[in-house]
Amino acid sequence: AIHAVTPDTPPSLSRGFNATLRAKLQKQWRTLRSGPGRHTLRRRLRVVAELSAAAAVIGLLGTVLFTATHRSNVAWGEAVKAMDQVTQFRLTIVDSREGEAHEREMTELFYKEIALWRAQNSRYVQFRLQGVLSSFDLRAGRFVDDPTEQLIPPGFARAVHTGNLLNGILETLFEGNVPKGEPVQATTEMINRDVEIFDYVNLSRRQRARIWVLTESRLPVRIRMHYPDRRVILIAIDYSDPRSDEFFDPETLTAAVSAGR
Repeated sequence: AIHAVTPDTPPSLSRGFNATLRAKLQKQWRTLRSGPGRHTLRRRLRVVAELSAAAAVIGLLGTVLFTATHRSNVAWGEAVKAMDQVTQFRLTIVDSREGEAHEREMTELFYKEIALWRAQNSRYVQFRLQGVLSSFDLRAGRFVDDPTEQLIPPGFARAVHTGNLLNGILETLFEGNVPKGEPVQATTEMINRDVEIFDYVNLSRRQRARIWVLTESRLPVRIRMHYPDRRVILIAIDYSDPRSDEFFDPETLTAAVSAGR
């Protein structure tokens, strides 16, 4: 069943604050990339994940301001079609539980056309090329055959080939039990007309997703998924961070590790 849930209002952050934060994060990122080889690969990836997650999550929170009224200009099918047309993106995924600020996991997931995938967190760097998963264990300092977790959901890769990537992401979040039909426009009214909000709810399983979509491009930029055990998954989607083919190549990572970078 589908139902528009009662919205919870995120804090509104000023554009000036967001701009200052992004500038600081970009400066730290440039320092990290150009500085001497004092950071191990694991430390670099952890810092990159934390910086990108902070920028994406806080930046997107700051774009949504609630209170006024306006009429929706975006249909859900337009968002699905728009995402299927992109050639690359990055997902910053924060997995946590409400009320437990210190218990959170952050993962970055990168995609580039055609079928190039890379994901990384504080434990693994994983690649999926032509259906084959390669996992580099940052603790062991080598590729392993039996990782304890898979950072690249198989459903994502399948969805790319079927031309329904956004629904593939939702299928993963809803654990294969996506509600029938389509999300409904949220009852929330906003001052900011650049963003539309959709709610997608599985009432029987008490799971609900909220999706933020840019009005002009029709692209989804943020997803927040709630589960009955207070687990919350927040996904920020960035389309402006292109990566080279080498970034998705396990051999490139092997060479970098061997060189001590």
